[in-house]
Amino acid sequence: MKRVYYNYFASPIGMIYMAFSPTGICQLSLNDRGEEEFCQKLKERLKAHTVKDPGSGKELKRSILSYLAGERKEFAGYELDISQGTPFQRRVWGEVKKIAYGHTRSYQEIAQQIGSDYAQRAVGQANGQNPIPLIIPCHRVIRSDGKIGGYSGGVEIKKRLLELEGLNISGQHSAFSDQQDLS
Repeated sequence: MKRVYYNYFASPIGMIYMAFSPTGICQLSLNDRGEEEFCQKLKERLKAHTVKDPGSGKELKRSILSYLAGERKEFAGYELDISQGTPFQRRVWGEVKKIAYGHTRSYQEIAQQIGSDYAQRAVGQANGQNPIPLIIPCHRVIRSDGKIGGYSGGVEIKKRLLELEGLNISGQHSAFSDQQDLS
């Protein structure tokens, strides 16, 4: 069983949990209900033994806090471990990673860019499974009608992140669950 090191910190959008495999950042969570839930998620998704390491991720923490303060616009140079994703998910995440600060793309546009023209719902589901939000900026993916869509960290956090980047998404999210609002 592989070993994954993790740490967490308080931020303006709540606790942020981060985990690192030998090959890079493998999990970043914005809405877990605590350390125990985060560790359980790591064990289930990564089949890994978790080890708390207060020294892990100091530079990543600084980068995230700088981003949330409006001082940083990208997360270049970090090694990412997205090996837990399917080939389709990894293609989606690779395309989402290209979306620049202050810009958005629709689920449909991402589907078209990866050559799966009618797979916008599958793109939404892949975004919902994105293990490294913020760095793979799935908050920048919105519905084709301009509405905000869903977000694994919660729609309010998605809205705050988009506003931080200078975007005002006027449409309200659907009354359906966040994960189903993917048109």
